[in-house]
Amino acid sequence: MERTLMIFRLWGTCFLIFLIQTIAAPAAELQWPLPDSRELTSGYGERRGAHFHGGVDIRTRGETLPCIAVDNGWVERVAISPTGYGKTVYMRLPDGRTAVYGHLSRFASRLDSVVRRRQLAAGIYRVDFPLEPDDVAFERGETLGWTGASGIGAPHLHFEIRRDAVQLDPFLSLGKDDRKQPVVRGLRVVDASNEHEAAYDAGTPIQLEKGAAGNWNGYGFVREDAPFALLLRAQDPMPHNQHRPWTRAVLIQDGDTLADVRRDGIDLLRPTTVYALVDYSAWRYKKQEWFRFHAGSSGNFKPFRALRADTEDFTLDVYDAAGNSTRIWLRLHQEKESFVRKDNPGANEIAGQGLMGYELALNLKERASVKITAAESKNEVIIKPEIGFYYKANLTFTALGDAMKKGTYLYERNGAKKRFRATVKKEGALQIHARISRTGTFGIAQDIEKPKLSLWVNGGVLRFEAKDTQTGVNDRNVRCRVDGQTAIAEYEPEENGGSIWTPFPLEPGEHDVVLRAKDKVGNEAVLRRTVTIGKRR
Repeated sequence: MERTLMIFRLWGTCFLIFLIQTIAAPAAELQWPLPDSRELTSGYGERRGAHFHGGVDIRTRGETLPCIAVDNGWVERVAISPTGYGKTVYMRLPDGRTAVYGHLSRFASRLDSVVRRRQLAAGIYRVDFPLEPDDVAFERGETLGWTGASGIGAPHLHFEIRRDAVQLDPFLSLGKDDRKQPVVRGLRVVDASNEHEAAYDAGTPIQLEKGAAGNWNGYGFVREDAPFALLLRAQDPMPHNQHRPWTRAVLIQDGDTLADVRRDGIDLLRPTTVYALVDYSAWRYKKQEWFRFHAGSSGNFKPFRALRADTEDFTLDVYDAAGNSTRIWLRLHQEKESFVRKDNPGANEIAGQGLMGYELALNLKERASVKITAAESKNEVIIKPEIGFYYKANLTFTALGDAMKKGTYLYERNGAKKRFRATVKKEGALQIHARISRTGTFGIAQDIEKPKLSLWVNGGVLRFEAKDTQTGVNDRNVRCRVDGQTAIAEYEPEENGGSIWTPFPLEPGEHDVVLRAKDKVGNEAVLRRTVTIGKRR
């Protein structure tokens, strides 16, 4: 009897140890979200216009591929937008993080039925709503949707991992076996004695020589008594010849940390500061990502002190997301020769700029130096910071005479195209406001034309087109009724339209359709048509 009890106690102890280890063990790696493709087209942290890429893009080669749940979880949010991520699923994982799947073509059936009810209640294609834990859940490996090209861009899957509002590098959770060091492409030193020195954008190259174990030796010159900053260009090698920028860089001298810049998380609640981090002119004209490296935060330029001796030594460690590092042994020398610097033009107070019957004012929200110059077109101006810094400002056009005419809008020029930025808030207004943050050409125009609408049947499916050549179609005002009932016109701007979904089967015969659309200044077009659905073969 005692022997039996001892055996039971032994087995019980072993089971308890196993249970404790199981509970304490770290969560298993997430599954890859797209089983049929592992090829990346874009990596985490890449510069995208006025923001950084917060996830990875996985190639689909135009095929409609199933997306799976990377772990057990429930759908906490669904968003559908004709722009941005298109059809998107936000799935809450057991550890509190969120997996984001963007640009889907369709959802799993039990999720799709929830989405359609929300769209019918709103009467429009664009929806964005939360769900409860008991509403829609998926098990690890279960298909939750299929890839597509909804939103902006070619067909692909955009995948993210978030912790609250911070976008994390997905490869930290997807089991990427990364043992490669970051690759240093270049380092430049910048004379920061005058923040608005024109040469700041370029800086002076630091000579780099290969050292031991993949590290580097760097030699550069800084003008005597001049504070300095650095420009760093480095990349992290990824599969399929893809690269992403470095994740962290630390400047050390004699054991003291002079700067520790981290790029391992993108906080969506903080102001966008991409132009404070990325050297603007190098990105715009040379398509190279040189990142500013200085003692202050990204939105607060603070150079390193001037050199105190003829020669000083530093170490600059560059890290990737997996913790691999490359070290630059940096030696800077004082340069005794002086040179002429341009004075700050003091362009922070800008007002009273005349423009085609309007007065232009720029209200800067932070310390910056911004310059306004006339463009080739008489109703446009060019606004840019003196040294390419990101900045925040409110741009206001005020009518000098009568109230602004209906359809007046403010635009930003992109080549030959005019990108709509803002219009008058109400009829009879005297001003148009727009928030801007980077170099651009801005102007005023008027749009009095209605969108052009068309409607047809293709394979038993109702399809429509809504075009507006000036300000563009406002998707929130694209509405449709079929046989007197609310239908959903799935407007996608890259197609200038899409299909029309009805909550009932379109039986063969005639159907009355009313399609309405407005452009972004409020011009409305209405199309009423009777269409015929042919008999199914």
